[in-house]
Amino acid sequence: MSDFLFRVTRAAITGYSLDQSLRNILHSIVTSDFPAKAASIYLTKVSSDTKLYRLRLSTISDGERLIDRAESVEEKEWPQPVEQVAKERKPLIIDNLPTAVDYSPLIPEAQSALVLPLNMGMYVIAVLVLESVQAGVYTSNTLDLLHPLQDTLAKVIQDKQRLDTSDLADMEKSPDAGFYTSITNMVSMEFRTPLNTIVGFSRFLLMHPDGPLTENQERDIKSIFDAGIHVLRFANALLDFSKLAAGRMDLFLEFFDFAEIVEHAKPAIVKEYASSSPQITLTVAHSLPRAYADPYRSRQVLIAFLSITKERNQATPITLVVDTVNDNEVQMIRVELTYIGREVPTQELLRLFDGSSVGWNTLQHVYSLELELIIAKQLIELQGGTLAVTSEAGLGTTFRFTVPTLA
Repeated sequence: MSDFLFRVTRAAITGYSLDQSLRNILHSIVTSDFPAKAASIYLTKVSSDTKLYRLRLSTISDGERLIDRAESVEEKEWPQPVEQVAKERKPLIIDNLPTAVDYSPLIPEAQSALVLPLNMGMYVIAVLVLESVQAGVYTSNTLDLLHPLQDTLAKVIQDKQRLDTSDLADMEKSPDAGFYTSITNMVSMEFRTPLNTIVGFSRFLLMHPDGPLTENQERDIKSIFDAGIHVLRFANALLDFSKLAAGRMDLFLEFFDFAEIVEHAKPAIVKEYASSSPQITLTVAHSLPRAYADPYRSRQVLIAFLSITKERNQATPITLVVDTVNDNEVQMIRVELTYIGREVPTQELLRLFDGSSVGWNTLQHVYSLELELIIAKQLIELQGGTLAVTSEAGLGTTFRFTVPTLA
């Protein structure tokens, strides 16, 4: 099984585009010894208060060749098991496909299927469907073995989706269009692809697929993983910054449970770094209203603030409080993060938030963390929220930002 996981992981992270990565994933699955003769990936896109399927890629192996399909899937054509998994975010095993309701197998001889959600935080970004000609071949043990692969594939797909080159033609309307295009292409091809390979393989090795590592091996791989994550986050931040500077940052606003964002952001810090993570004390008010914002970008903002002490290799405790506040008689969700200790930057961070707009000159003498915080401020304001920072010597630094609850 470790050879299979390594093979699919390598196929996913070495694709030069989202489409290529998805096809690599499907090809590597159906040509392996894993019991799957056909495989599909349903991509999802957040729109309004629902998740809409926008594309299905499929690969079938007939023993001698691979047959690829790409189809747009309308809402009325959702297979019921795929819809169920996308909504519940839990895997589904179908033991007897011939009797399954509202699902048409890719291959007529298929006897069983495995439907896996690829989750990033609180939402599903894709659904992977595997079909086998053997009945009852998928079990709970199969789910346990594939769980690390689900996390890796979700991360790769999310990263590939962050760069949507389809709208580059529209960038000609912006004075920063030429620079945006060159930065986007350079960072994507020259930085993110190899970085994803480094991070993906080191994460896979830290899962101990072939048995325990020695203490030195564990330490060295963690160092590689942390360094890769650091540079990859900077590359992603640079891409987001270029979109903000060109006025092309798209937000998908919807109502969602902000408490779920907080719930998934905390373990994300632990998961994203192989070594130490900040000590976080969390308090969430009861009966918190639903937020109206972009859930992915809201999670990004929260993780940026939670990562402050980790970026400086500090063990400073963090207190995170989520409650509500009235802003001009409008109820808002308020997030308050407090850091104790002088190792947390004060005047330097306050200076960064003084700027009223994002421009390319802002990049001078700005490092990875500062760039992420500049972006966080812009994302908060684009969603209709506000940000305030207070700092007092010996007491620490407190960040407060708000999230709308009304459309």
